[in-house]
Amino acid sequence: MTRDFDPVASTRTTYDAIAGHYAARITNNADARDWMDELVHALPSGGQVLDVGCGPGVDAAALRAQGFDCVGLDLSTSMLRLARDRGVPAVQGDLRRLPVRDASVDAVWSCASLLHVPREQTIATLAEWRRVTRDNGALALSTSDGDDEGWEVVPYAPPPEGEPDRRRWFVHRTIDELTAALSAAGWQVEFTGRRESHRVWHLVRAHA
Repeated sequence: MTRDFDPVASTRTTYDAIAGHYAARITNNADARDWMDELVHALPSGGQVLDVGCGPGVDAAALRAQGFDCVGLDLSTSMLRLARDRGVPAVQGDLRRLPVRDASVDAVWSCASLLHVPREQTIATLAEWRRVTRDNGALALSTSDGDDEGWEVVPYAPPPEGEPDRRRWFVHRTIDELTAALSAAGWQVEFTGRRESHRVWHLVRAHA
């Protein structure tokens, strides 16, 4: 698809503006904690985990509390500041082009971050995650269900009066589309599941 805008850059600007509101909403994400336990069982003790699209570092901090060497990566400066305030070593970067060496992590954790990647970049992004993961390493991924894409207005952090709505670019994928993209990118899917909150989420565990 040809666009006259950069949806990722615009979404980053939104997250810079709403980081505090977002962090307050996900601090007690019990669903993610349950899903995290599935990943933990697949990892070596003290394994290295990369949290791509780490946001305010809630998940990365939980993984570090369980003894894993988890580093966060995010494009938003405001999100990185919050992650570091939680004691998470976090670096700025684009999850489509990771500033990480080949085969250097035991696992990639991705919670609600792939949904901001334009559809035509899905396979290349998943292949990039595979590049940095050691053979037999793990991927734990959650992303939204659907087959459409477009802008969504942030409902919980309205802008100051007179300013435009804050928007994020969302790409929703069916499970068939997602698993096909994972296979094309070099991952072997081990498990798929679903959970529901304000939207339906795919839960996928795969290995390299």
